[in-house]
Amino acid sequence: MKKIWLIICLALVGATMGVIILGAQSSASGPSFVLQATTGAITLDTAFPVSPSTAPVYKVLSTDSFFEGTPKLMEVKPSIPSETEAPALAVKAMEKYGGIPDNAVLHKVESVYMNKFNLTTNTIEERYPQWTLVIYEQQIQGAPVIGPGAEIWIALGETGELLQVDKVWRTVEYAEDVPVISAEEAYEKLLKGELLEKYQSPLAGIKISDIRLGYYAEDRAR
Repeated sequence: MKKIWLIICLALVGATMGVIILGAQSSASGPSFVLQATTGAITLDTAFPVSPSTAPVYKVLSTDSFFEGTPKLMEVKPSIPSETEAPALAVKAMEKYGGIPDNAVLHKVESVYMNKFNLTTNTIEERYPQWTLVIYEQQIQGAPVIGPGAEIWIALGETGELLQVDKVWRTVEYAEDVPVISAEEAYEKLLKGELLEKYQSPLAGIKISDIRLGYYAEDRAR
């Protein structure tokens, strides 16, 4: 069963933010995104938190967005960093880009392999190391920023070689407090499919294990 966080979001845009929206962030592998799909069997496996009547919204002052990569990313490597040592190597690799931002939170570390799959037995017969992925997420006063980007993806190869970096990071300042919907109202919107962006897979089988306030980054270029 898939697990998600249900996040009551505030839109994060170039001007003052003020639109209250609802999103669901996947805890599975891959980038953060907001889901929308046909309502199916959804399991609520957590209590509704006490919801504030208002929450702060922020104005985006600037966006630091860049991507660098090498074709070597897809090559099979003799070895890749372990998931234990990768975060320290990622910090070192990011020094030439100004380092990891102070409000960055380590979100995920994952070893990526090319798999040789046996279609007859439906099993993986061999695995070939390609890179170790380190992901940092941005938080604002402890609340996650989700949407297209809003993270730093760092792919490391043999001996910690930097193979790819994808960064979208926003500098923000407080704008004002605005009313927010309750967690219960957000859940009802989820059941009705009243979400921010479309996602083609059904929500059937989703298990909600966490509900929190978050911020939605509307566009990686803004």
